[in-house]
Amino acid sequence: MSDSRYSLRESDALPTVMDRKLPSSEPVFIPPLPVFVTGWVLIWWLLSFVDSALPQLQMALLGNRVVIPTWALDGLFLIATGATMLRRGWWPMPLGIVATWLLLGSSLLVELIFLEARVGGIVGSLLTTYYRFYFYLLVLPLTAALAGVIPTRRIETLLLWLFLPLGGLGLYQFFRTDAVLPTAAIDNSWQVFAWGLGDDIRAFSLFNSGWAFGHFTVFICVLAFFMWWVRRISPQLGIALCAAAALCTYASLTRTAYVVGAAAFLTALWLAFARSRGRFGLVALAPLVWLFAGYLVSSGIKDLMHMLGLAGADGVFSAGSLDIRHEAWDYWLNVWFGHDWSTALFGDAVVQRDSGRLLSESTILIDNVFIAVGVQVGLVGVVVWIAVMWAVWRFLLNEAVRRDDALTWAIAAVWATWPLSLMFGLGGNYYGLLALLAVMTRTPEDALALTDGVDDDETALLELPEQGFTDDAVPRYADVGVVRQE
Repeated sequence: MSDSRYSLRESDALPTVMDRKLPSSEPVFIPPLPVFVTGWVLIWWLLSFVDSALPQLQMALLGNRVVIPTWALDGLFLIATGATMLRRGWWPMPLGIVATWLLLGSSLLVELIFLEARVGGIVGSLLTTYYRFYFYLLVLPLTAALAGVIPTRRIETLLLWLFLPLGGLGLYQFFRTDAVLPTAAIDNSWQVFAWGLGDDIRAFSLFNSGWAFGHFTVFICVLAFFMWWVRRISPQLGIALCAAAALCTYASLTRTAYVVGAAAFLTALWLAFARSRGRFGLVALAPLVWLFAGYLVSSGIKDLMHMLGLAGADGVFSAGSLDIRHEAWDYWLNVWFGHDWSTALFGDAVVQRDSGRLLSESTILIDNVFIAVGVQVGLVGVVVWIAVMWAVWRFLLNEAVRRDDALTWAIAAVWATWPLSLMFGLGGNYYGLLALLAVMTRTPEDALALTDGVDDDETALLELPEQGFTDDAVPRYADVGVVRQE
């Protein structure tokens, strides 16, 4: 492992799999992955992240028809993951991840049985919603064996290059006031959501909404900042990329993207400051800060807009959409807590409906994941889901501290904003895909040497106000005997 300024003292290093279970003279062979597996996993992740690229391609080639659904790609990804686990075996993840993962899976199964017995006829729709809400969280521990499938520096560079055409297309849509691309399949099996805003166009590029495009450009902005901070790119290029990404975020005309962008960049500055001092105890509480900020924004934004004289404006500053949102929240909170204790604890099996344009039945769109999960699987489900999200955040922060690369720092900075973002939307898949990227970009050596060692001391890296980092002490893992099998 290469030296890093920011490393634990050797005496403070976390115990490793090989330290505890294997003699140092015994090498651990890591079977290489077939090229088609590594290539497919990268393609799958990119097509999932840039979520309308494949539908737009299909419509261009097949006369505005979408014939390959998202679940087919996810199924192939699961097959590739399963084949990798058979080849490499089960690779451990931190105890917090595994424990909350098991708790989430078992609670969803119990909820499914309970709600089917209570409501009846909801298994199919509930399983579909489970897939849409929880798929990436449920597969996260299974992807540990895919460590090294996506090289960190390669994906950093690739994302910046992808930003150029994707951002350019979004700006072209915004300034031309023209969607440019089709916004719905001919059979209404797919569509771009909420792309119009009065006379304006919400830039969506090759994403399925302005929300998704805006969150993508937020990530690019933070990634460019950290690539400059760790001296991967020049300051001039870093500033130019951040400015271009900020402009694209504005072109999305999505309030959530604006507040998440501000929060993510502030978190990036906070992490950079903590990194310079080697102390991360307080920054571990960042999601709680943004949860409180989300509450303040949701309850006070309308008064603030009135105070600034923006409440009567059209477009992104329209107060009418805020009224509709608050009314919907009040209605579904009453559904959740206004009946009996069983509904409050275990939900009422309410499932999301994408849009009335796609479905003949009435639209059910709850743009607040906390409430959406609550009316679906109750307070128990919400608590379990929050526990999983918190465990993933702690894991990502630990990974950023250990790896000290721009990609993982950027993922951690954006992930810290999940309570703020998901209070105003349904974009949990965005955060799940970023977590998967952090797992799959670990080197196999780091995954085997470090991951299992945090079982009993998962927060050791975060208790740095007491122990701190030093410049001259680097834990050595070369004598562990981890080698690649060629």
